[in-house]
Amino acid sequence: MTIYRIFDSFITMYTYTKGCYNTGNFEVLHNNAKLYAAAVLSGVGVWAILELLLGFGLYAMAKKRNFEKRYMAFIPFVNMLYAGRLAGETRLFGQRMKHAGVFVMAAQILAVLAGAFSIFAEVTLNANYLLKAVSSADGRTVSLVYVTESGGAPSSRFAMFLIGYVNVASYVLSIVELVYSVFLFITASALFRKYAPASYTGLAFLSLFIPAAFPIIVFVLRNKQPVDYAEYIRKKREAYYRRYGAPGGYGGYNNSPYGADPYRGNGEGNRSGGSADDEPFSEFGGSGNSSENRADGGAGGNGDSPFSDIDG
Repeated sequence: MTIYRIFDSFITMYTYTKGCYNTGNFEVLHNNAKLYAAAVLSGVGVWAILELLLGFGLYAMAKKRNFEKRYMAFIPFVNMLYAGRLAGETRLFGQRMKHAGVFVMAAQILAVLAGAFSIFAEVTLNANYLLKAVSSADGRTVSLVYVTESGGAPSSRFAMFLIGYVNVASYVLSIVELVYSVFLFITASALFRKYAPASYTGLAFLSLFIPAAFPIIVFVLRNKQPVDYAEYIRKKREAYYRRYGAPGGYGGYNNSPYGADPYRGNGEGNRSGGSADDEPFSEFGGSGNSSENRADGGAGGNGDSPFSDIDG
């Protein structure tokens, strides 16, 4: 898909610089082998760079986690399967989704095939026919049509098939790319949650709207240590309690300049009487009451923790 997008952008920029849209004359596209070679090579070049970034990124992540068959990170299409393995468990609409990488790989293959056929169709038509702008009878709309050098309509069935495909190619490509982007978003969310838990949602959405950003993000995060997201949430919860007070009373009135919580008794009562069920973050997991949490994550904790930046 990336190859076609670069190819299409290259051709569009070329026609704009030649003033084709102003004059309605697109003869510069007819049998222009150098133009199409440059457009295809540009697309392939950008795609190759992105694949290398993704490969090095996935390889480094796999090496830190002692994964086998790390060479798969450099194989096109298969590397998405490997990314799904690194991402681990994924969910779709709250339901556990197994082997998300398989769906990403399949969707990517379909997207690449659709893009490759679109390039083939456009190059074949422009090599054999002329593309001209034709105005409607009322002069309000202009459409681009393929004609022979003598000005007649193409009569070949194969040419008519290619013309029909080109007319709907944008819709086909949009649907295929949407499916690929959705599966990529699911995999990216699970993967980035391990390596950038504080910003994984934004990075995943960036991959959703700009799929080419996914390899770049993976490469940037390659040297990060993977974390347990549930443990990360537990540490942030403990840091919240240490900063704003014990979890016995909502809002942490123990450290408030206004004194004890008027709805829950004095500060000591909150500290001793609060239960784990009253914790506002209880749905994220974690065990024990506030004193146990402080014992695990307090100042006397392990200084080598990957969460030391939020331990206060």
